[in-house]
Amino acid sequence: MIQAEKCNQVEQLAGFQYNLNEKVKQVAELQHKTQEIRKSSHNTIQELRGNVRVVVRARPAQGSGGILSFGSDGARLTLSEGDQGQSYEFDRVFSPSSTQDQLEGLVQSAIDGYNVALFAYGQTGAGKTHTMLGSDTGQQRGVIPRALEKIFQETSVLTETGWTFKVQVSAVQVFKEEVHDLLCTGELVNLRLIESKTSHQVAVQGLTTSQVRSSVEALDLLTRATGRRNTASTAMNQSSSRLHFVFMVRAVGSNPDRHDSVDGLLYLVDLAGSENAGRFQVPYRNSRLTRLLEPCLSNGGKVQLVVNLSADAESARETSQSLRFAATAKSCALG
Repeated sequence: MIQAEKCNQVEQLAGFQYNLNEKVKQVAELQHKTQEIRKSSHNTIQELRGNVRVVVRARPAQGSGGILSFGSDGARLTLSEGDQGQSYEFDRVFSPSSTQDQLEGLVQSAIDGYNVALFAYGQTGAGKTHTMLGSDTGQQRGVIPRALEKIFQETSVLTETGWTFKVQVSAVQVFKEEVHDLLCTGELVNLRLIESKTSHQVAVQGLTTSQVRSSVEALDLLTRATGRRNTASTAMNQSSSRLHFVFMVRAVGSNPDRHDSVDGLLYLVDLAGSENAGRFQVPYRNSRLTRLLEPCLSNGGKVQLVVNLSADAESARETSQSLRFAATAKSCALG
């Protein structure tokens, strides 16, 4: 009798274990379907918004008599020049009271396997570097540190559902059509861009690429790259405002159980001051910066342009030019 009861209990436990395993499978399947719906919905929303998104951000006026006024809808602003006023509308307008955490980039799309570029554009002193880098810690962290943190937060969640991710970073500066590796250990040299004969994608020959396992490691390399940029600009007797700074993040993920994989690129770009744009006459389509960013500028890529503005009256000309550039960019399509 006792032996029979024990056998019955074992059978019951086996049944419970089977049911539990089936529940785990159902939950895993539901998680997978939820992720696929989120991914598809996110991409659809981005495409409806447009794969080229333009936002503007204004730095506070240093004195009285600011030349910018802002609409209450968060999408419009007006530039006042004398008695004239020109209104503009963009995907988002951030007034001087905006905070760093409001500037969300397209980081999720890169984690989902898309090629994404986020540019900061504007005249020197308008706040580009503050927007992209900000302060080291706290609420003043910029777009790049926040993007790195988000990548590891999101991939950490995905690892709980069977995914594994490898994240790599690299950094370059572009000056007068020369591309310099900012993470190399030796002196800066002009690197070649090479195009794959099969994929036709452009790569930087000899570029240092570092695998990182946490946002802390990635931020350490970001600090090293920005420090190298500043040192290099001093050595070249040039202001860093004349250099394009590009921090690149690649997130490669795989889920063997689902036979699924993703490979996304995120380019975070602090462009040279817009007042320098006319000093070096380089055809846009043939420039090395454009070739470097080609994966994001072709079909399937996604671009967000953050145009930084000064509200000071003495910057009216540059601010006007930046707004006209932003309006032109808003009408562009990738391809």
